[in-house]
Amino acid sequence: MLLVWIMPLVIPHFIQFGIIQEITKETQYLVVANILIFFVLFTTVKVALGDYRKNFANIILIKINVGKIERRTLFLFRIWILVYLINIIFSGGLPIYWVMSGDSRTYVDFGLPTLGGLGNMIRAFVLSVCYVIYFHTESINKSKFLKIGLFLLASAFILETGRGNGVVLLLHAIAFFAFLNRVTWLGVAKVVTSVFVFMLFLGYIQMFRYGAGIESLVAYAENSGFDNQDTVSLLLIPTLLYVVAPIINIDLNVAVSPLLKFEPYYSLQGLLPTVLRQELFSGEKDYGLLVNEGHNVSSIYIPFIRDYGIIGAFIIVTFIQFIVCYVFVKARRGSLFHFFIWPPLFMSIFLSFFALFFTSLVVLLYPVLVWFFVRGLQLEKIIAGQPAQLVGSGAPHA
Repeated sequence: MLLVWIMPLVIPHFIQFGIIQEITKETQYLVVANILIFFVLFTTVKVALGDYRKNFANIILIKINVGKIERRTLFLFRIWILVYLINIIFSGGLPIYWVMSGDSRTYVDFGLPTLGGLGNMIRAFVLSVCYVIYFHTESINKSKFLKIGLFLLASAFILETGRGNGVVLLLHAIAFFAFLNRVTWLGVAKVVTSVFVFMLFLGYIQMFRYGAGIESLVAYAENSGFDNQDTVSLLLIPTLLYVVAPIINIDLNVAVSPLLKFEPYYSLQGLLPTVLRQELFSGEKDYGLLVNEGHNVSSIYIPFIRDYGIIGAFIIVTFIQFIVCYVFVKARRGSLFHFFIWPPLFMSIFLSFFALFFTSLVVLLYPVLVWFFVRGLQLEKIIAGQPAQLVGSGAPHA
């Protein structure tokens, strides 16, 4: 959580320009307190459950029946294709076609209520498993799963022109990459470089989506208080503001919220399917106080602050952190079930500065999908010293 929140906390101290403003002490204390308690919870859970071995990756991967995981992944991929085609038909096309044809519809108009979320959940799961098959098994069908994974990413980033859906999807695969591979300085350097290039790519998607070329980025920067920027800066500014705007919005809501209350409403909306949510809650989305309407990003905190107050938000976020720590430690101790449900939790904590994903129905139903997937997946008999289905020299190290 420290790595996730360090930029939102630090940037306003060095850049106070346009919509970026200094954060009050109350908001800083709230976020920092949760960061600190995260380490306490993690240590406590490790002590309670027992520490994990250094070769945890091999312990997990040696259990997997590669033949079964391939067949089940292909089955789920076919289900996703069917769901995706239904969404395309009833949405009247794809966002990329709308952009290229000058249609006024955007990515937010794509997908049927509830069915769209179901498709996104299946897509994210299939992508994460494709990563495991391609990089961490001796499968003879690796190229097939690489192509499936690349197609899934293209469906979000290109066909849907959706930065949000694309990032959420990609983070499911990154969750396994971070889990199964040893951290090295070279790896950190690669990640930093990749993040920089990815930020440029997200800026390009915004430029393409609005169909006005570089002028759309110029207008966006000027509306946000940035003038006379070079091309690289123009591509980076959208992502920079999406990183910083949420904590500014948190600050605005902290300033008008009591320490403690109990009025559940905003934090419960993600628990219901879209069809029911539209019936039970107000039609217009209410994000609370915002720095402006163009940056309606709320982070993990704002729904809880509005429902339960500042202290209440701290308590609930702490409980969520406990669940994250528990699943992570159980996965590192070799539980296949907890291993496969780790990606949506990783994604949710990684994007906790941006939005509340933990209470979304897609994340909450993910363990159900995993439960059906892992049943009978583990090899019935593991022969000691014969991890035949692992990649020899490419096996992950801990």
